[in-house]
Amino acid sequence: MKKAVFAATLCLISVAASAENVIVKQARQAGVKQCMSAVEKIADYLVGDGDAGIHSVWSSDNPDNQAFTAMIERNYSDGSIVANLVVAPVKSGECYVEYEKIIQFNKSCLAASRDFKGANYKGELKRKLL
Repeated sequence: MKKAVFAATLCLISVAASAENVIVKQARQAGVKQCMSAVEKIADYLVGDGDAGIHSVWSSDNPDNQAFTAMIERNYSDGSIVANLVVAPVKSGECYVEYEKIIQFNKSCLAASRDFKGANYKGELKRKLL
């Protein structure tokens, strides 16, 4: 019985380890340590276990004291989004985290905003973005 419980525990650990998303794997392999928990939290939010392509950039000389960045393409059944993630250690010992998501709609921003409950159209940065 003890062997069966031990084997089941190993299987659970192995499944959890294989479920780690690509951003977390790349940060860990790069040598990010101080901000690893921040990377794990935001990577889980942005990608989870979904279909995504990731391109990460980090300092190969001093990865734990420099910014780690990831460009993410996350695919959904109704389209894709692009996100950019930056995680960097700061002097206080905490971590700076920033991300942005870019979504393309096949209609104007004003028309697209009507599809989202509670969305308020505030205006434009300039007349045209492209």
